[in-house]
Amino acid sequence: MAFKLSDKVAIVYGGSYGIGKGICQVLANAGATIVVVARGKEKGEETVKSLHGGNHQFIQADVSKFTDHEDIIKKVTSSHGQIDIVVCCAGIYSPEYELDNKFFTEHYVDNMIDVNVKGSIYALKTALPLLKKSPSGRVILISSITGHITGMPGFTVYGATKSAQVGFARSAAVELAPHKITVNCVAPGNILTEGLKALGKEYINSMEKSIPLKRLGTPEDIGNTVLFLASSEASFITGQEIVVDGGQTRPESLIE
Repeated sequence: MAFKLSDKVAIVYGGSYGIGKGICQVLANAGATIVVVARGKEKGEETVKSLHGGNHQFIQADVSKFTDHEDIIKKVTSSHGQIDIVVCCAGIYSPEYELDNKFFTEHYVDNMIDVNVKGSIYALKTALPLLKKSPSGRVILISSITGHITGMPGFTVYGATKSAQVGFARSAAVELAPHKITVNCVAPGNILTEGLKALGKEYINSMEKSIPLKRLGTPEDIGNTVLFLASSEASFITGQEIVVDGGQTRPESLIE
């Protein structure tokens, strides 16, 4: 069965690179019109040009600012007149500023919360009027296995923000159910993005050994899961989290 999103408009926050870009490509291939939201203009425009089909759009914005979200919705309303799918994939992480590190600052914590948590809340809040008008409103947050499922040194603040996303999604799902809007999370494990590739082959090999399927995930793996949750076939799924990690969180001990 091929999931179709023809005549749907999807906003993908953080859609210019990595997992977000993979999500944009998968949803566009399914027929959706994509609005890519990101801070970087060059990469954002490159992503739009790479998408299948036409009438896609790039909007440069800072997801930590509520006024930017209001401006995004005005532009989407003017360009497309509808919003059917909201994907919150914008996120930041700088390990050198995490808890047990001399560079840890109040600004780092505030910025992490502003982007990873407030960004998702603001995205849903401002898109809500148009989502209510959609016959099949869908909200998908890209969380992580880190935080509420696993713990890892150097990921303390990041893990807290990802846990917050899941808590937000669960309550939002209940609140918005009367409007037939579903809210779900996708929790990626280790995904082969540009950032992870930069860590080198040795690091990648060590990570692959901890995954039962013996490979890292791809942005398209996450995109395919988002596609399912955005489709009509997932209309009875809300308030849930789908873990996409190749089985990484399942073994009781290390796998050789």
